[in-house]
Amino acid sequence: MTRIFLLLATLLLLAGCASTTSPPPISAPAAQDAEHAHTDGHGAGRQSAIVFVGGSEEIGNRDGFTLGLEYEVRLSPGLGVGVFAEGVSGLNRSLALGGQLYWHAVAGLVLTAGPGVDRSHDEWGAMWRLGVLYEFPLGDGVFLAPALAYDFTEHDDIVVYGLSVGYSW
Repeated sequence: MTRIFLLLATLLLLAGCASTTSPPPISAPAAQDAEHAHTDGHGAGRQSAIVFVGGSEEIGNRDGFTLGLEYEVRLSPGLGVGVFAEGVSGLNRSLALGGQLYWHAVAGLVLTAGPGVDRSHDEWGAMWRLGVLYEFPLGDGVFLAPALAYDFTEHDDIVVYGLSVGYSW
């Protein structure tokens, strides 16, 4: 559990350091093209639908297959809000639902955090999720993103890892 927490803390620190540095200047037309390629010009209203496939592991226990869906709406070029739902097999945990903030820290790097609920040991309980993913654009709004999340739950802390496939419009 400590290693995962340290990994997430390090990624948050690196993202904070990277976001304070300014990129090299580029010409105005190139800057506008780059902005329109990622957002609708302002970022607000851009949406993403994401399918997640991976695994979940209870800390110090067994693991299971995880399949999930996410939906995000951008409030600005760097900030979005969304929801997620995941089904898990093989663990005492069967379902996780929640909301998240998405911070698009630097090109491709996205940090997430938010509250939710999970069904574990046949009971519903509160949870909190911290996550990180890195989007690799494939063109026409499609992207692949390796993802890692840490769920703090009432029952067991859980690491969720895998690959997200998304489409943005």
